[in-house]
Amino acid sequence: MPVQNAKPISQVTIVNAAETPEILLFDIIGPPDWGFIGARDVAQALKDIGRVDELTVRINSPGGSVYEGMAIYNLLKNHQANIAVEIDGIAASIASVIAQAGDTIRIAENALMMIHEASVIVWGTSGDLRKEADVLDTIDGQIADVYAARSGRDVAEFVDLMAAETWFTGSEAVEAGLATEISGNKQVGNAFDLSHFKNAPKSAADQGLKVYPPVPKVDPAARAQVRRREMARRRLDLLELQSTMPPADNAAA
Repeated sequence: MPVQNAKPISQVTIVNAAETPEILLFDIIGPPDWGFIGARDVAQALKDIGRVDELTVRINSPGGSVYEGMAIYNLLKNHQANIAVEIDGIAASIASVIAQAGDTIRIAENALMMIHEASVIVWGTSGDLRKEADVLDTIDGQIADVYAARSGRDVAEFVDLMAAETWFTGSEAVEAGLATEISGNKQVGNAFDLSHFKNAPKSAADQGLKVYPPVPKVDPAARAQVRRREMARRRLDLLELQSTMPPADNAAA
C-alpha cells in the first residue's frame, strides 16, 4: 500500500500525492551518514513504499558521489513501478544520470540539467595518477552509455558534451534526448554552490532559476549549519582521496 503521510528518511522524503507516492531527491548525492542523499536511504524508501504501479521521483540536486548516484540509478531503473521523473530545479552531474532511470522524464522549462566528466581528488606517484585517470575514463564511458541509451544518440557525442561540461535548459534537454517533455515553470530556489563547475551560469535569471537566492540576514544557527555542511563536503573529498591513496608501506620520499 502507498504511504499516506510525508516521511523523512535522512535527506530522502516520501510524500503521497493523488495516490501516487513521490520520492524527493532535493540535496547533494553522497554518504547518508554525512547528511547527503545515499542509495541506502533510497532503497529503504522504496521498501517502505512497497509494491506500486506508479512512482514519481522529483529531483533538485547538484550531483555528488558517482558511486552513490549509480546505485540510486540502478535501484530506480530495476524497480517494477512505472517511474516518472520530474526535474523541478537542477539535475547536475550524477543527478542527471539518476534522472535517466525514469520511464518518463519531465523537466521544467526554467530548470537546468548539466553533464560533465567525473573527477576525483588523488594523491600519489605518477603511476597512481595514471591508474586513477584510467578509472575516470571507465566511469565517463559508463555515464556516456547511460545518456546514449536514453537518447538514441552516439556515445561519442556525449563523450564530447561531457568533456565540455554542457548545461541544458529544459527545452534543450528534451532536444538532446535526455528528457521526454517539458513541464510548467517551477518556482524553485536552489541554495547550492555551483562555483566549482567551470561553466555554471553566473546568473540563472534567464532560466528563471534562483541559483543563489538573496539572503538579507544570516541567522547564526543557519551559518553554523552551512559550515557543518561544508565540513561534510570536505570529509567526502577526503574519503575519496583516501580511497585512492597507495598502501601505507609506500611512504613518500
